[in-house]
Amino acid sequence: MMNTLALFKETFSVESLREIYETSVAQTRATGVDNISTKIFERDLQNHLELINKKVLNGKYKFTRYKQKLISKGPNKAPREVCLPTIRDRVVLKALNQFLQERMGKQIPQPLPQLITKNIKKSLRSNYYDVVLKFDVSEFYPSVKHDVLRKRLLRFVQHDLILNLIEAAIKQSTGNISNKKGVPQGLPISNILAALYLRKIDRRYEAKDEIFYQRYVDDILVLCKSHQKEDVSSNIINICQDIGLTVYDPIERPDKSTCGQASDEFSYIGYRYNPIDRSGVLVTTKPESKIKLINSLTGIFTSFHRSKKKSLALLQWRVNLRITGCISENSGKGWLFFFSEIEDKQLLFELDQFVASLCKRFDASFPRKKFVRAWHEINHNRWRKKYFPNFDKYDLNEMSLVVATYLGKDVSELEMTEEEITTYFWRAIKKEIKDMETDIQDHNYK
Repeated sequence: MMNTLALFKETFSVESLREIYETSVAQTRATGVDNISTKIFERDLQNHLELINKKVLNGKYKFTRYKQKLISKGPNKAPREVCLPTIRDRVVLKALNQFLQERMGKQIPQPLPQLITKNIKKSLRSNYYDVVLKFDVSEFYPSVKHDVLRKRLLRFVQHDLILNLIEAAIKQSTGNISNKKGVPQGLPISNILAALYLRKIDRRYEAKDEIFYQRYVDDILVLCKSHQKEDVSSNIINICQDIGLTVYDPIERPDKSTCGQASDEFSYIGYRYNPIDRSGVLVTTKPESKIKLINSLTGIFTSFHRSKKKSLALLQWRVNLRITGCISENSGKGWLFFFSEIEDKQLLFELDQFVASLCKRFDASFPRKKFVRAWHEINHNRWRKKYFPNFDKYDLNEMSLVVATYLGKDVSELEMTEEEITTYFWRAIKKEIKDMETDIQDHNYK
């Protein structure tokens, strides 16, 4: 097995950095405070990568101030601040995340929301637990203590060269003063550092057979017996307090943390359990999730209506993609992939009927995919069927068809090289995936 420093040097080799740029950065549209786009960055790509390699490995790399982006969390809520690095810093952070995942990813699990939901459903159906506790860590990312995080990192990384680079990344801010505390949100390394920071509490409670414990970023859920709820609450609050985190007592502050019966309705990371308005259904989505998807679909039809070309082929492709989702970078993307664990077929039928009403309203008739069918395919034939696109397996002909559809042309009219087609294809796909991710952003953007 490769030692830590050798792995770090290999990850930051020019060849590895180029691959990271091409697969994870090249298609991004976001820019940092320098406003340098990927198109401009690529004009001198080799020199940029060589400079990154040199400065990182001699310990002299410096991050540029991050650009601030505010994401709305809804009415009467403060927006979430997300940090946007420059393209050069993004390459470094992507490489650093790749290194951290390789070095400690298996020991610092970050389960998908679908797996979490599946485990919750199984535990609820056991009828063993009668209480649900939900804890929200207040201001989690801004509260992370750098010295505590460094001690956690020392368990896996003992080299100052690496530790100092991580520290430089999290000390950088959107202002002119460096962060003395906290981890900036939105960076490629943010999630794995968050998981590492809370590793102690995860290990303690995951080992307890008598309770069910689950955490998704800074949202903690516990299923337990009634007589255990005070002790569990007190212990979780105290453990978090020891590392500088504030967790509210669900009895004293029910507006922040909650305590309820396992048979009552409750929500967790976008899923709604025991819904009182859905007889016989154990799991569905929160109403806001349905509204976001409906607004997104309406927006696609509105764009079609306002377009001069009014390409029915493009409308069909975009609507069907929004219905089914897709596979990209070996991962399911889209609303239905995120909510694949729902059991509310009535909701899926309602969504299919809504799409039909949009087609009638905008006078757009085309073969449509179905939410009900897509849900079945995702749950039973995810990697075998072609009901939803697997863009990782697209050949040049399939890419050309997508590009032609996007440009409103026939494939025979494309005057592009193979490289140009591939580049345009992935930029189009990344754009659509980014738009799809806004439908689930409140639950997935952490």
